[in-house]
Amino acid sequence: MQKGEARAKYGEALLVNLSKDLTRLGGRGFSRSNLSYMRKFYLAFPKCETVSHKLGWSHYFELLKCDDTVEMQFYMHQAIRENWSVRGLKRQINSSLFQRLALSTDKAGILAMAQGGHQVSQPSDI
Repeated sequence: MQKGEARAKYGEALLVNLSKDLTRLGGRGFSRSNLSYMRKFYLAFPKCETVSHKLGWSHYFELLKCDDTVEMQFYMHQAIRENWSVRGLKRQINSSLFQRLALSTDKAGILAMAQGGHQVSQPSDI
């Protein structure tokens, strides 16, 4: 019983125990932290059609650190379009490319970029 709590007490060690079991059965890569990101990945991309096979788990791992869905979609489309390495993606996220573009353009334009990527055709687009 939850007794008014948001989460039941029996679930506190669920990921820790699952991590131990999966590591024993399947080897490395099933830390509690990784399992949390795997769950977050599933929640962010419930339909496999929305996942690009041009990006690896390391790309998605970095994308999942974005709190905003629109921001995550923007970086995902840009990483695919520009063929960013994981290091390049991290650099763009850490330099707040999305926020900088959001401050310099209108919201509809940013939403369009999040859906299809930012088209750079002239210097003023940057």
